[in-house]
Amino acid sequence: MGTDKALVYLEDEAGSAAFFNALKDDPTGKSDLEGFLKDISVDPDAADDQSQRAALLYSDIELKTTGADVLVNNLVNVLDTSGTGGIDSYTSFDDFWKAVAPDDGDPGTIFDGLNNAYTGFDVLGGLLPDTGGEGPEGANMGEAAQNAVVAFVIYEVMSVNGFTEGKQLAEALGTGSPVLAMPDLSASNTDFTNINNIIEAASPGLADLLGV
Repeated sequence: MGTDKALVYLEDEAGSAAFFNALKDDPTGKSDLEGFLKDISVDPDAADDQSQRAALLYSDIELKTTGADVLVNNLVNVLDTSGTGGIDSYTSFDDFWKAVAPDDGDPGTIFDGLNNAYTGFDVLGGLLPDTGGEGPEGANMGEAAQNAVVAFVIYEVMSVNGFTEGKQLAEALGTGSPVLAMPDLSASNTDFTNINNIIEAASPGLADLLGV
């Protein structure tokens, strides 16, 4: 099966939640598939569109097999809420987590999913200048942008604080100590360049809203 046919097949399969549930229950199969997608995403012989699609699918797998996709959607809703129910109304990490995470969501697993998903989004964003700022045909770049921003924040927080596993971040947030170093969410941060490309591809107005 050629690369394009394989991607079409996987993208069709990814339209069903059963695809991600099966991967969640098969860590070895998930690892093998992600390795295949990562190879395509950085293959100099692959078409830009193929590399973008592979990178985006890799990130989707990380998000949807860990519950991180649910957290991102709920987090966006909380951030959009002013007054009662807004982010300032939560006085502890546990209360905030209960509001944004899936019911059975493990913080460490979700943070690992976001941290890993950043790799795919970074590749996707890095390819956008070569495609005139356009994402893969049919891709929801608005959804990709919001996922990419949250993934970037978790990736950077873990990186600057020396965490290699999501459970370390979860423990730090749960205890409130030590005070975590926070990332620079701006265009001046070179780590953010490729994520910013995704935001621009989704909507220049979104970049203005985020102040980047």
